[in-house]
Amino acid sequence: MEIIRGLANLSKKHQHSALTIGKFDGVHLGHQKLFQHITHYAKTHHLNSMAIVFEPSPYDFFSKNSQKIHLTPLKEKILYIAQSQINYLLIIPFNETIANQKAIDFIQHTLIQCLKIKKLWVGDDFRFGFKRQGDFALLQQYADKKHFSLSQIDTHYINQTRVSSSSIRQLIIEKNFAQAEKLLGHPLSIAGLVIRGQQLGKTIGYPTANLRITKALKPTLSLLSFGVYFVRLVIENTKIDAQKANNSYYGVANYGIKPTIKNKNQLSFETHCFNMSENLYDSHIRLEILHFIRPEKEFSSIDELKQQIAQDIQKCNNFKEWKHTTK
Repeated sequence: MEIIRGLANLSKKHQHSALTIGKFDGVHLGHQKLFQHITHYAKTHHLNSMAIVFEPSPYDFFSKNSQKIHLTPLKEKILYIAQSQINYLLIIPFNETIANQKAIDFIQHTLIQCLKIKKLWVGDDFRFGFKRQGDFALLQQYADKKHFSLSQIDTHYINQTRVSSSSIRQLIIEKNFAQAEKLLGHPLSIAGLVIRGQQLGKTIGYPTANLRITKALKPTLSLLSFGVYFVRLVIENTKIDAQKANNSYYGVANYGIKPTIKNKNQLSFETHCFNMSENLYDSHIRLEILHFIRPEKEFSSIDELKQQIAQDIQKCNNFKEWKHTTK
């Protein structure tokens, strides 16, 4: 998949495509179904397929002074969209100019003049342009004039459950990771670089991989409660000899401020992997969040903390066995 950053980087090869536009937060099963429609249509009509996203999303842009929450940072969104076999991903910077652009100007300038699109798919709740005044009915006026072909994709349902980014976010807030995974089509994941921490885990017999928490990760982490989680750690890029290490490990992770060791309220996401002794410093990893074990709490001593970690690991192993038997 080719990534195009901004309209100024478009060329003629990017024109005449089958196109969709959206936030695609989580790139859930509904989004995946939409991409399947587009790629199939593009192949059968000898066109390229394209998706457009705005960065930041309009929601984040207009929520500058409030806490932002979303399922996937842009980097993860790109990864999942690439897996859908879309040819081009156009990332349009969302700024004051775009925010104040009338819907008809977006259609005429971006879709018709710049992209010369052949086919457009949008969701049943799609809105765009200044004050979200653009909708399917406005797009239909241009489709009726043969500027492009237009289709609407209805909301996707699984077992009578509506698949939407907002419903998945709520499931995660409620710690229902199993149901969220069913609607996403993949586990909720957090990805980043392993950095050197305080190394307390190593001294008490439970070495951890300490994830670097960046500004881009915080809107996703905001969905999670401070606490202990059962996770799968996937090694994406590492200095470890590939012949000596597996690609993924189950583990127990703590997300929070580590009150027992007086961490000065600094956020951390540390994972102790089962059956692993390799050093993961400077490795890029992905943490798949599988199950909530318990809230974070302060212990009276390091020994009490060690005892609790042992209990947490047992709970994770029990859940891992249950997960395997229910597949």
